[in-house]
Amino acid sequence: GISTLPNVREDCESYLDYIIENENSVVKRWLRAGASGWRLDVADELPDSFIEKLRAAVEETDPDALVLGEVWEDASNKISYSQRRKYLLGRELHGVMNYPFRNALIVYLLGGGAEDFQEAMETLRENYPPAAFPGHPRYPPHPDRSERPPPSGKPGGPVLFPPQPPGAGDLSQPSPAGSGSALHLSRLSHDLLRRRGRHGGGGGPL
Repeated sequence: GISTLPNVREDCESYLDYIIENENSVVKRWLRAGASGWRLDVADELPDSFIEKLRAAVEETDPDALVLGEVWEDASNKISYSQRRKYLLGRELHGVMNYPFRNALIVYLLGGGAEDFQEAMETLRENYPPAAFPGHPRYPPHPDRSERPPPSGKPGGPVLFPPQPPGAGDLSQPSPAGSGSALHLSRLSHDLLRRRGRHGGGGGPL
């Protein structure tokens, strides 16, 4: 094993007390100190019962705090260790890191069809509960990866998100002439869904 990443038994009472349940537990103490929530690395490795207790402690300490899970696939129907997970059924995660959006966006920016991107976004909107979906369209940075997607992979190919001049990310301001406009991820998905519904209807805002 790795000495700095010990294996723990999440059902052990003393561990639950230390991390979640004690009044001075790790979860509660850092929320009182000003943290705005908790991101759970590799949520698939945590039992549903543990995540449920953690969320209850978070909401008891700060009703506005967020519990975000690292789940790489569609979190509404994820199966891990032969069990269907309950991440988005209202008692565990408030939201997940939106890798399906990230993957679909990269494919689109590298030349994939807009219809395929729209289909991926509509699938998430159909699958995710209404309370969970709105926080997902923008992809949060991953702590182990660059915040920018990689170059196209072709020699001399374009970088997907080239350096931008100051203010380029502000959608209220026009981009300077000749510069690549910064991509606002949630606006991109919003616009694609508004322009055309999945079956040709009007579609609605995210």
